Amino acid sequence: MNEELKNILVENECLLADGFDDCVLTYTVGYSTRAVYSTSRIILKLMKEGMDEETALEHFSYNIIGGIPSGDNAPVFIYDTPFD
Repeated sequence: MNEELKNILVENECLLADGFDDCVLTYTVGYSTRAVYSTSRIILKLMKEGMDEETALEHFSYNIIGGIPSGDNAPVFIYDTPFD
């Protein structure tokens, strides 16, 4: 993510998914500011690290989404493009 985007997210105390800065697309505006992640980029990154697609999806669901507490500053994950 670029420096301007990182500064906005840090300034607004947004929760971030560790190790996935390159998967942040943008941020939300309005009631709260949140980091917006590309799910397909996260899955592809996990697959490049050696996971097959099924394992990457499972890891994403349980360890990434499941590991981040909910709240006004929790990240948003969107399904933006196919995984391949």
